[in-house]
Amino acid sequence: MNYVFLSALILYLIVFLIIGIMDIKKIRSFTDYSVAGKSQSSFTVVMTLLATVVGASTTIGITDTVYKIGFPGIWWLAFGAIGLILQSVFLSERVRKINADTLPDLAGRTVGKAAEFLIALIIVVSWVGVIAGQLVAMNSLITFALGKSDKVIFTIVSLIIPLRFYRRKYDRCDKQCRASQ
Repeated sequence: MNYVFLSALILYLIVFLIIGIMDIKKIRSFTDYSVAGKSQSSFTVVMTLLATVVGASTTIGITDTVYKIGFPGIWWLAFGAIGLILQSVFLSERVRKINADTLPDLAGRTVGKAAEFLIALIIVVSWVGVIAGQLVAMNSLITFALGKSDKVIFTIVSLIIPLRFYRRKYDRCDKQCRASQ
């Protein structure tokens, strides 16, 4: 068992839980919950996107893919980065002016309700793959930290803990959103 790595991982998780608990108090509406009230600077938004894109599924998953199949494994990340750069240069200002909170909301406002539903469905299906990649990466971290694969710990960390905190955050947002209407 790698006690130093396990301790660092637990400390990392505790820090993010504390940040999440402190941020619960700031949520007053769906916009606050989904896009931080649209009050973040461009730098903060870029850093948030980078943190999302260059997460465990990228750093561990892509590394493993590149190791197995060679340089072509990097194309997913490379084209994603190129797409984000093009988006920031050509689309971001236009999207801000439309005042949409989510990508499906943007599609609904610009194309119609059918597009809103279709985009939401595509996002849900694609995120199943992203989350699967993150779970595989998390299992690799747990296996490294413990020296063996532990399905019980993996289940607790991947399902029970996040669902508990997300549910609490959602309930608080829901109550505050209703009170403000």
